[in-house]
Amino acid sequence: QRTAFDAFNERRGVCRDYAHLAIALCRCMNIPARYCTGYLGDIGVPPADEPMDFSAWFEVFLGGQWHTFDARHNTPRIGRVLMWFPPNRGGFLYAASRSGAAAFS
Repeated sequence: QRTAFDAFNERRGVCRDYAHLAIALCRCMNIPARYCTGYLGDIGVPPADEPMDFSAWFEVFLGGQWHTFDARHNTPRIGRVLMWFPPNRGGFLYAASRSGAAAFS
C-alpha cells in the first residue's frame, strides 16, 4: 500500500498518489480536502495518444464552496465525470481530522 509520505519521499507517482499527497498537505493546514475519482476527458486540450482514462483529483473547501484541483494536470480541464468522493459528513473526514493522520488506500 502506497502512502502520501511515499509519494513525497520518492517524488514520483500517479494521479492518485499526487491527490493523496495534496490532501494530506491541505489537511495539515486545516483546509478541508477530499479525494475524487472519475473520468478525465480530453475536451479543450491538445489531442493525446491515450484515450480518456480513469483519474484522481482533489477538492478543497474554501470560501464556503468546494474547488477542484488536479495535482497531476496543472492546467484547468473541463469534462470531468465524477464517479466517487467520500461523504462530507461522517467518520471518514471527521476521523482523519481528529486523529491528525489518515490512511489512504
